[in-house]
Amino acid sequence: PRSTLFPYTTLFRSSISSMAKLHSLSRQTLIHYDHIDLFKPVEVDEKGYRYYSRAQIPFLRKIVFLKSLGLSLDSIKEVLSNTNPKKILEFYSAYKTKVNQQIAELNDVREALNQQIAILNDAVDGYEMNLTEPFIKYYPLRKVIYQEFPDNVTKEKLHLTLMSLWRQLEPLRIRPAAGFGTILTLGTKECLGCESSNTACESDGRFKSGSCIFVPVNTENLDNLITIPAGEYICLYKFGMPYDISDAQYLLQWMNDNNYELTGNIIDVCLLDTTFYQQDRTEDFCLLQAPFKRK
Repeated sequence: PRSTLFPYTTLFRSSISSMAKLHSLSRQTLIHYDHIDLFKPVEVDEKGYRYYSRAQIPFLRKIVFLKSLGLSLDSIKEVLSNTNPKKILEFYSAYKTKVNQQIAELNDVREALNQQIAILNDAVDGYEMNLTEPFIKYYPLRKVIYQEFPDNVTKEKLHLTLMSLWRQLEPLRIRPAAGFGTILTLGTKECLGCESSNTACESDGRFKSGSCIFVPVNTENLDNLITIPAGEYICLYKFGMPYDISDAQYLLQWMNDNNYELTGNIIDVCLLDTTFYQQDRTEDFCLLQAPFKRK
């Protein structure tokens, strides 16, 4: 039997092993190509041994090249079935568009991984630090989407608020990989002496708080979008729920004692939620970030 793609024979034959070795392929690969009518031998003898013409080398070389580009075997058959350069050019152009889309998606995945790695690096560093000792760190400009907590916030309401924000990102194809947390808004310093429970106060001059999710800095035209300015922040690691303000009160008192003044909202970034703990733990590991100026 002769190949329909190569309807000629030649005195210069190559065995299947020689043809496979020449192209760094296995014998099984060439047998498979034969079975699916992608690349057939020019001759099969009475013992079933396959032989190839040396004139077939450019065609197998083309198959190997196309396979290296990531084309499926069906796509390779389509390319080889049409020797019209214009048609092949159209196919290559369409495939390049598809590859560019895949590259863009992989770049997004890589950026999401970079963001998660940065968060976990912060968490690992935090475990090695004194949780009662604030420190100063610079952060670039950031953006979040924000939703205020309902009255009498609980853990369940916290999760529902966060998922409400999460759903807003789905139509925008934004992965919430840059982290989430809470924004604490303080009206005046009187809240330092607040005698209320460890939940966000809602009256004027007290803490108000809500969930936030970090989004790309080029995000625009969202009603609940908040820009967090670039600059130095006084930071403090903590274990606690985002609506627990006791650590924020401690940080504010420390700032006041050390001649620092709060200049904006406190960001409470969740570094590790309860999915990271093997033991039963009900609190998140977070990082408070307070913008400041020296008095």
